[in-house]
Amino acid sequence: MGMTLLRGYAPDKVIGEKYPEDFMIKNFNQVRYNMGIKGDKAEVVSTKIFRETPFPEIPGERFMSEGVAWKQLAHKGDSLFINKIVYITEYLEDGLTHSGRLLLIKNPLGAMLNAKLAMTKEFSFKIREKNSLLYIAYGFFAKKKVREIITESGQRKLVRVNLLFGWMIYVIWKIKYKL
Repeated sequence: MGMTLLRGYAPDKVIGEKYPEDFMIKNFNQVRYNMGIKGDKAEVVSTKIFRETPFPEIPGERFMSEGVAWKQLAHKGDSLFINKIVYITEYLEDGLTHSGRLLLIKNPLGAMLNAKLAMTKEFSFKIREKNSLLYIAYGFFAKKKVREIITESGQRKLVRVNLLFGWMIYVIWKIKYKL
């Protein structure tokens, strides 16, 4: 599918984590989610493959996590992961990383889609569990009925079991972000 290299705050300071091997070929979802490799990375993808996987457009929403594209791109094939910093990144105080959660709350249908894509069996139980909670919380922000949240999830049992906890996250975020 492509290559993924490292970003750094400086030429010798990695953002997030390095990969467990200097060179490895694996599935993107396996590395970034199931192995839990954190931090912004520098991804290179074939233009042809990237164009075959467009971001869905959701009426009324203005933001969607790039995770939607990456989770789907991973199905196109494995990637080469290289432990080399090729991109120096400077984060702005009021940038996307800082305001990300609120952006997702204000665009809950896209956030639900991103979470839904990580609730399938290719992801570890821990990742599915976390994303079911996010899916539920964003579902409440989208003003979905409980029945809709459950039936549209594609993972009814998982969502049903976590419904109360997802609702609690929704309430906490409403208070935290004064919504």
